[in-house]
Amino acid sequence: MNIDKNISPKEAYEKSKQQKDKNNPNSFTDPAKLKILGQRIFGVVFFVTVVIGAGWFFYNKMGVGHFDPTTTCITAETYHVHPHLTIKINGEEQSIPTNIGSIPCHLPLHTHDNDGVIHIENAFQFDATLSQFFAIWKKTFNSQQIMDYMVDDTHELIMTVDGQLSSEYENLILKDKQDIVIEYREKIKE
Repeated sequence: MNIDKNISPKEAYEKSKQQKDKNNPNSFTDPAKLKILGQRIFGVVFFVTVVIGAGWFFYNKMGVGHFDPTTTCITAETYHVHPHLTIKINGEEQSIPTNIGSIPCHLPLHTHDNDGVIHIENAFQFDATLSQFFAIWKKTFNSQQIMDYMVDDTHELIMTVDGQLSSEYENLILKDKQDIVIEYREKIKE
């Protein structure tokens, strides 16, 4: 090793250390090597995260091993049923939002537009209920409550299906072209 007599012992030590690091392939002090190592670690972590995330998604959302229409994404659309839902609160028709059950994927019960049509689509036929639709929408509906409106001494909740009174409420099995009207209103005095 050449020793330069014009430098201090500390500078000679640093120069010697740098020379050793350049010659040592396992050195972690070289910024370029550290950058490559960091990129490799990030790549491996990212890949493992994607694989685990995809596995979770397909297991839980694509119906592997179970079918829950409130959480399982549809994989085919051979079964189609399209009932129509109208909700009236104190005489005022409520809008049913677009894309209920459409994010991050299409669930078997979903909406496309705010026209009240519930799309029930799946690879196989199943008995979809009104309670499943409201669960996906994250709204409450039963014989005593619609959304934030509860039956009380002065208000009632009635439901008609194709113009006929129905007491099925959340248990109503949805069928093609049904016309469902749910109305929260003041009780009619007799």
